[in-house]
Amino acid sequence: MLQAAKYKKLKITALVVCLLCVLSLGVAVAAAFLNTNRDTRPAPEKVESGLEKTNAYELLCEKGDYRYYFRDDRDIILIENKNTGYIWKTGVDIALPSEIEEAFDVVNSAKEDNDPSEIKDYADDLGISVADVKTIANTPKDSSFTNDRYGAYANSLLTVEYYTGSGKAMKTSRVSSASYDEDEGNSGLEAVDKEKGEYVLKCLFKIEKEDLGINVYITFGDDGNITYNIPYKEITGKAIDKICNIVITPFLGTSGGATLAYDKDEQDWVTLKGKEITPGYALIPDGSGALVRFEDNKTKFSDYKGKVYGEDPATQLTYYDSLGDTVPVKNPTMPVFGISHGDGTQAAFVAYADSGDEYMSINATPSSSGEGEVRLTERVTGRQNRYLMAPDEMLAVDRNARTCRAVRPAGKSAPEAWLHNNYAFTNAPLEDVVEFLERHYAVEIEVADARILQYSYTMEFYNETIDEVLSVMSQITPIRYSRVNDRITVQAAR
Repeated sequence: MLQAAKYKKLKITALVVCLLCVLSLGVAVAAAFLNTNRDTRPAPEKVESGLEKTNAYELLCEKGDYRYYFRDDRDIILIENKNTGYIWKTGVDIALPSEIEEAFDVVNSAKEDNDPSEIKDYADDLGISVADVKTIANTPKDSSFTNDRYGAYANSLLTVEYYTGSGKAMKTSRVSSASYDEDEGNSGLEAVDKEKGEYVLKCLFKIEKEDLGINVYITFGDDGNITYNIPYKEITGKAIDKICNIVITPFLGTSGGATLAYDKDEQDWVTLKGKEITPGYALIPDGSGALVRFEDNKTKFSDYKGKVYGEDPATQLTYYDSLGDTVPVKNPTMPVFGISHGDGTQAAFVAYADSGDEYMSINATPSSSGEGEVRLTERVTGRQNRYLMAPDEMLAVDRNARTCRAVRPAGKSAPEAWLHNNYAFTNAPLEDVVEFLERHYAVEIEVADARILQYSYTMEFYNETIDEVLSVMSQITPIRYSRVNDRITVQAAR
């Protein structure tokens, strides 16, 4: 995921990203694999693309060995290699939870009423076929994208993260080009020069009743090359000062996850089933580069966040450094990342930036999976309730309201939970926690005792104040804090 970001009042400059779809063909030679110091493990097997090209995709142009399609309702570009048929999509291409629920209700109502015209009327209103409605109704939900806002984010070509509120109440929110709510904005793709493969995606967002206009110029190349260009001079509207990040195709090449199918007994989408993981890996620019294999991870991994131009202490309220017992993450040598599917010679893309904002970052989030359920028994009544937990979820218990619900931890690896002011840390060093809290709560935190930098934290918060967070930290580790307005001092407990 490539982000072009600004720090509060600093402006975003033009951002250019080039996406290269690579397909190598060669002579197969039978040979045994020999380990060398260049390999972390044997290459995966050859694979076929599991992505489908439906009638919802409109052909834009053909350039060289590639065809380029676009799905207007989800703002997804589909790239197809004409020689092999291998397909890439810039988004996850999922139906939103509300779309599935509406189609499901319409189809079942038509069955109960023995009136097929209900489905046809619904299909006509949406401009789709009856078969499309039935397909959506029978589509399992994606367990990773359980609300419409995050589902739109997973599909969209462009997403804007922006600041809301001010001072201690400042938070970030998100709006996407394929917005689930027309009141939040809309977008449309227009041809600039179809023969040259030049198009523009015009986005108009509504951010806290203020307009924000962004034009994304897209050029399709003969060799599978896609170039995105967002000129700063064409970012318009009063909401420009609220921009936090501009995110481009964050889910291109993703694999795995799980679905939630409808359970008639539970009358809800709770039947969890893992998706097949495409063999392959992601390239991240940690120093000279590192590979993250696609696997069914049972353990939660930390995110990788590479600041393209390195850390800038001038943008932080406080700055300090420490030496731990692990090899530190390095700054990117180049602003580049990519994903390979198959045996390493079959299908891959590489993306890089050749200009952009000085706070640009490249983020990678390894996912973890697993499934299970939690059963709670009330002490007085003895009644037992069953709660199915999707990957990376936790059960939040409200003792006052006597209710429970599954929530997704955020930390730095679950963007969906950020929308609900829910975040978590897993074995996070104190300095990382402090940096996050400063930005999240718009406070200045001074670490007055270097000895406490050795502490790390695994904790989860949901709508807590900064004082409540610091209080929990002081219970976990021997630290204490003092606060004067928005200035906080943290030191070792005496």
